[in-house]
Amino acid sequence: MEFIFYRVVNKFFKNPVRIHHRFVVAEQISFISIPIWGLVALIIKSNTNYLGLFIYSALVGTCAEYLVGRFAASVFRHKVYSYSYAKLGSYTSYFSIPFWGGAGVLFYLIGQWVHL
Repeated sequence: MEFIFYRVVNKFFKNPVRIHHRFVVAEQISFISIPIWGLVALIIKSNTNYLGLFIYSALVGTCAEYLVGRFAASVFRHKVYSYSYAKLGSYTSYFSIPFWGGAGVLFYLIGQWVHL
């Protein structure tokens, strides 16, 4: 979907739609701490250990991002994501691993709330 949007916008406008923002390492580390502190607060509040789910989701999400990025680069000959720091095989980043873990825990909690 992002690739199609990119092609359509580039057809009508000369400059591609991209946001170039340079993060310093301290900002990236502070972003990583958000899902980790959320996990710590959740464990303290609910007396339930979500650490296993967090680690499993982080591994599955990172592997899926890597495989989808590699597949899109080979099929469309265009990288969907471009990482500048802490690249993990040029298709994902070490900095995105905690967010995949946090997303897995969040989806699990939403599923419990909706009774799935």
